[in-house]
Amino acid sequence: MITIPINLIKAAIPCAATKEVRRVLNGALFEWTAMGQTLRVVSTDGSIMSCFAVHIPTCAAPDMSVIIPIETLKAAAKVKAPALELEEGAAGAAGRLGGLLFTPIDGRFPEYRRVIPTALSGEAGSYDAALLVRAADALRAYYGAKNGAYTFTQNGAKDSAVMHNGTNDALVVVMPWRSTKGCDVNKAYCGFAA
Repeated sequence: MITIPINLIKAAIPCAATKEVRRVLNGALFEWTAMGQTLRVVSTDGSIMSCFAVHIPTCAAPDMSVIIPIETLKAAAKVKAPALELEEGAAGAAGRLGGLLFTPIDGRFPEYRRVIPTALSGEAGSYDAALLVRAADALRAYYGAKNGAYTFTQNGAKDSAVMHNGTNDALVVVMPWRSTKGCDVNKAYCGFAA
């Protein structure tokens, strides 16, 4: 059994898919490693991915990896409690998140570590504004902030960018728009300043 802070559950929701054909994306991966005493929560819809890590030194649970459906996460986020207990069910059996029973999504979650950039160039790219809002929503939920300014480090027109708070516990990866026009400013807009 693992105690999960409610803000971690809320933070997984903005980046999870809701009606994706690939069922494993319609939820969030909760990955516990006993050796590192770290819980990672990852959600993605293929265009945006949030990844949060929490160190829980008091937890003695064995390693666990479970994909919790988005419907369960949304219901859990409404619970008025600082944290909920997660119990993984036996193979094929229901799990429990707080008082909510859920059937884990069966399948293999994408290799999220391969999506996180190992270096960021700072080179400008084009990004969907709606994805940037979702990224900020996820980070605000994680940090429990109504408002928050986060660093958005771009990585060019072809590689993913990262929104973060400058710490190693939370980040959101945003895929760029694949624009054929490039990232140049429309020079005609400069006339507005005259």
